[in-house]
Amino acid sequence: MFEHARRYATSVDNSDPSLLEALRRLRRLSLDEFAQILAQLPTPDLPHLSKILPSMAPADVQKTWTGSSGDTLLRQSASFMNFLSSNFVELTGRPLMGAKVLDFGCGWGRLLRLMAYFNEPEYIYGCDAWSASLNKCKEHRVNLLANTLALSDAIPTALPFEDASFDLTYAFSIFTHLPEMSATACMASIRKATKDGGLAVISVRPIEYWDYLQSLSVDLKARMKELHRRDQVAFYPANGEPLDAAGREAGYGATSIPLNIVERLFPGWEILKAGATLVDPYQIFVVLRAV
Repeated sequence: MFEHARRYATSVDNSDPSLLEALRRLRRLSLDEFAQILAQLPTPDLPHLSKILPSMAPADVQKTWTGSSGDTLLRQSASFMNFLSSNFVELTGRPLMGAKVLDFGCGWGRLLRLMAYFNEPEYIYGCDAWSASLNKCKEHRVNLLANTLALSDAIPTALPFEDASFDLTYAFSIFTHLPEMSATACMASIRKATKDGGLAVISVRPIEYWDYLQSLSVDLKARMKELHRRDQVAFYPANGEPLDAAGREAGYGATSIPLNIVERLFPGWEILKAGATLVDPYQIFVVLRAV
């Protein structure tokens, strides 16, 4: 972190601000600097901010949930959130501040932390199908940065929020792990809870991911790529068991989805933009509008 950001964070800390005031003042920095400050908490250098802001999950928790940790994960997270924010502003003509936002599959809260750079906690929601994720959010006080965190079903018919009507839902590295039936159920539930014209930003794997994945044999990689080329969801379960047609409805593993089937796969959505970044090239970010 550059000295100017460190000095500014110290000045904010010394003023003993409330949570909301601290967030408002820290937003004067760049998103990346904001993320770096939150990533070092708790620290004796910032005793007040350490009390009122969430603590950072340890490296082993970060790796368990995402496969990465530290600065590498921070750069990937900031890249996605900058993409999210800039496209929301461009495509809706309004800022994220005041928009009702859902982090779908929030995990231990790594992106919820960064959403607080763009929005006030009262407008931020999160859900996850794994109770351990929500427990980690509470353990590290990420719930301070959200209106509500709730447990969702693995194959939902609706989201766990009464009268929910979101302007934006994002799901980073969620549909990269789901079989077809789970993925379609999730997107249908998100659509029910999204305002007409609202956005969803998800990530999917390109076909090249199968060559990158070291754990599969050459034959299995070829099989997955052939499924993808046949315009199908290519899913390989984490337990290594091959899936028949019935087995496509549940589970967790590695998934690639051809972009040209997304609108057919997820009725009620249209693609507005899609592309990868150099920071995380095996995640294609897809911006969808509720129609």
